Amino acid sequence: MGEHPAAAAGLAGLLLAAGAARRFGGPKALVHYRGEPLVARAARHLAACCGAGVTVVVGADAAQVTAALPVLPGLQVVANPQWSTGLAGSLAAGVAALPAAATAVLVLLADQPLVDDTDLARLVAAWDRAR
Repeated sequence: MGEHPAAAAGLAGLLLAAGAARRFGGPKALVHYRGEPLVARAARHLAACCGAGVTVVVGADAAQVTAALPVLPGLQVVANPQWSTGLAGSLAAGVAALPAAATAVLVLLADQPLVDDTDLARLVAAWDRAR
């Protein structure tokens, strides 16, 4: 695992964790990888680089996914009651709930276990250079 990048002011994290994963057989967000649920791992990585906080969108299995989240400063959970309509609805619900301090957003899916601090640091650095 890489080192945590510095939290970028104005950058909000948006973690999509609302799907039912029917083909998978259960909520992928709750699958353990390297000792923690995928949703907790992703939230932690986003919190390390997103100075404007992290918004997690939940839907299917909302209570269990929410319970699996770590306590992090600036973390908020948003329920998408229309999660079954697809990813676009969760993205819209999350963007609508971003904190006022957000000037940009970094979107991550809960079921991307190989995305780590190093990957996010590269994305944040590219964003920082481009603005």
